[in-house]
Amino acid sequence: MFSSHSLLSLNRLLNHRNLVVASNFEKTLSERLVTSRNRGVKERDIYVLNASRMPSVLVEVGFLTNEEDARNLVSPQYRQRVAQALATAIELCL
Repeated sequence: MFSSHSLLSLNRLLNHRNLVVASNFEKTLSERLVTSRNRGVKERDIYVLNASRMPSVLVEVGFLTNEEDARNLVSPQYRQRVAQALATAIELCL
C-alpha cells in the first residue's frame, strides 16, 4: 500500500518516464513517417495514462477529418509503415 506521499512521488516519476518515452516515440515516428505532420509531445491529464503503473503514451497517427490523413489511414502500406515505426519506438524504449 502506498502512502499519499509515495503515490505522489510515483506519479512524478512515471510522468517523467512518460515524457522520456513519448519523446523517443516522437523522434522515431517523425524520422520514419516524414510525410506526417509532427504535432509534438503534449502533456495532458488523461486517465488511461495517469492510472498506469508503468510508462505509457497515447499516439495519434492521423485524423480522419483531415483528407490526407484519411487517405493514408486506409492505405495498407501506410498502416504497415506506422506499425513498423511504433514497433521500432517500443524496441528503443526497452
